[in-house]
Amino acid sequence: MRRLTGLLLSGLLGCAVLVGQIASSGQSARAGDIYLMAAASLQPVLSEFILGYGGEIDGNRILTIYASSGTLARQIAQGSPADLYISANPRWAAWLIEENGIPADRTVDLLSSSLVLVVPAEAKATVTLKDFAESGRLMIGDPAHVPAGQYAKQALETLKIWDKLSPRLVFGANVRMAVAFAERGEVDGAIVYRSDAVASTKLRIAEEISPGLYDPVVYRSVLLSEKAQGLLNALQTGDAAAMFRRYGFEPLSARQ
Repeated sequence: MRRLTGLLLSGLLGCAVLVGQIASSGQSARAGDIYLMAAASLQPVLSEFILGYGGEIDGNRILTIYASSGTLARQIAQGSPADLYISANPRWAAWLIEENGIPADRTVDLLSSSLVLVVPAEAKATVTLKDFAESGRLMIGDPAHVPAGQYAKQALETLKIWDKLSPRLVFGANVRMAVAFAERGEVDGAIVYRSDAVASTKLRIAEEISPGLYDPVVYRSVLLSEKAQGLLNALQTGDAAAMFRRYGFEPLSARQ
């Protein structure tokens, strides 16, 4: 029951955050505003990126909404305003393209990343994923709609420890929630992206999870409106690539 309550709470919190962001973005809306819906794991780097442009591209404000890729894809399919969508899993981008009849050539693979096991920075013990199969509470994104959780589940299943670990798993509404819980010591560890670990001073990497255990982590964009073309171009510049690398991502489409 405790785990079920936690899962429900995570889902409700995630929905509340998304609704709050949408409501905030809608204040004093202008015709030229660019709505960017992006995976929660991109929030730290995109916040700095957008700040560097003064919050606008080509004179149009950039309004951001961050949540799990699956949550955002469903919101867009249901009619939420969006001009550019960036998913942490190509499958959600493909789902949205099929659902909304979007041309396949509107996508760009922007970035790649990898999974790591993180623990609170002050934790003394050396631990690995296999140690969590024996004891400890591990947090991942909800595999139902969070790409980081889907990749994590793949890794745990490949290691054949998913079933043993499952009763002690805690699911988050997005990967940033897993980061926050681990930072506060509310769980013993979390599986997150390398970029999340790089951005946190309260966590340390306990294990680099072998990329062979899960599908490649690819951030794919879907251009939903020509209004966001300038923003998409800016995300592929050399300066943007340098910023992404500093945050632990690997650019896939940087232009000189």
